[in-house]
Amino acid sequence: MLRVLFLRNINVTLRFYSQRVYKQIGDHRVRTFRTPRPIFKIAALLFLMLGIHPFLAAEIKAQIRMMPLGNSITEGTGSSHDGGYRHDLFYLLQNAGINFNFVGSRQYGSGFADTDHEGHPGFLADQLAVTTYLTQNPADIVFLEIGTNDISSGETASEVYADIEKIIDDIYNQNHATAIYLSTVIPRKDSNALQATTAALNATLPGLVSAKAGAGYKIYFADNAARFLADPNWKTNLMADNLHPNDAGYTLMANEWFNVYLANSPPNGVLFADDFNSGVLDPNKWLRGSNAGNLSAVVGNVLELKSSGSVSGWVVTRQSYPARNTTAAMKVAQPNDDGNLGVSPTYNLASSNGIYGEANWYRFYTYRNGGSGPYRLYVAWKKSGAEDGIDVTGSLVINTAVYLRLRYDNTNIHFEASLDGGNWTDTYNEIFDLPGSTLDSPFYYELAAYKTSAKGTLVVDDFSIKALPGGTDTPPPLSAYPKTC
Repeated sequence: MLRVLFLRNINVTLRFYSQRVYKQIGDHRVRTFRTPRPIFKIAALLFLMLGIHPFLAAEIKAQIRMMPLGNSITEGTGSSHDGGYRHDLFYLLQNAGINFNFVGSRQYGSGFADTDHEGHPGFLADQLAVTTYLTQNPADIVFLEIGTNDISSGETASEVYADIEKIIDDIYNQNHATAIYLSTVIPRKDSNALQATTAALNATLPGLVSAKAGAGYKIYFADNAARFLADPNWKTNLMADNLHPNDAGYTLMANEWFNVYLANSPPNGVLFADDFNSGVLDPNKWLRGSNAGNLSAVVGNVLELKSSGSVSGWVVTRQSYPARNTTAAMKVAQPNDDGNLGVSPTYNLASSNGIYGEANWYRFYTYRNGGSGPYRLYVAWKKSGAEDGIDVTGSLVINTAVYLRLRYDNTNIHFEASLDGGNWTDTYNEIFDLPGSTLDSPFYYELAAYKTSAKGTLVVDDFSIKALPGGTDTPPPLSAYPKTC
């Protein structure tokens, strides 16, 4: 709902006989082909039939094998779907278009397609048979979180540190190319003394990562404990019992793993993409507001945001994403008199008007006064419950389609618009300032249209969230942003 305030004016696998050649690219061992000439001609014809240029075939990405490794927290004890962080991490990776495969000798969890892992309930660090696991299921990446049971058994922080270091060495010795993502140990609430030991151990882990990285290991630090402790009510909000996270806690873990992975092994810059060509609203990517009268749906390969009565038609991303050095963009194929792209750290699925009722958000609107003439642009925000905004149309003349983009650098949020998806106008920017959040906090994206029976349906296409090339805090070349995802 816009209240204008003028206070401040193919995934296809082709297998054909050839000589396989492997090369190392970053963290990934990529298979290419040295193909005999006659076979190449056949392959080239097949690629062309599928709409793939034969000389681009070598760019098809190899599958990345990821091993979740640890104890019952890795297995997922305390989560409603029994998948722990693996459940949400699966969808974050899938929605980013990453070709991955969870690997391990154990399977547990529901609601997601790949439940393989090496989470062993009750295990201490020195009980993990890392060499055996990796021999049976080689991995390009290992997500390691371990230490809770060690501390429960009375081990000191230095003793657990030594065991974790041995695990890291075993992974490295098995395959120097394996990337290791080491997490701090999740905080516990059963004992102040044991939590003090946990905190003492966690304080040493950044140094361990730095030392091993200096020795040539591919190792990265994921501070899951800090994410928990950042919530003053973490014991009730994020924990299922004394030792294990609940669904909300596991979601935080998934986001931390995902963010650290992308920061250090970026696959293609795309964190999320939907062209709405599946015919239905993808439940793995979006949640539709449960408010009565929300009629939003995918129709004819576009998303129609519409409603009945005085409510909004709206959807929100299923997962949350950090903002720093990213963009969130969409094509508004048909603007309406009150529709928006919004971002907020929170949402209430039962809300009649999307994130409008939340305490903190930004929104980028298309609107018209009186329902005629060119469409206009408006930036609004709510900070600690106080709403404000400004018209930012400037010299843009919007009669039909328009592209909207939120771009974040290291300090600011930019509200950008384009008439062709290639040439962008920075209509407004300010220092990012949502109380209680930073640019590294997780945010949900909302697409919404208010009271469409009077203000018209908002039609959206090609929504994406992307990491800026190279993590730069300046706009990349326009060629970095294709018009469609």
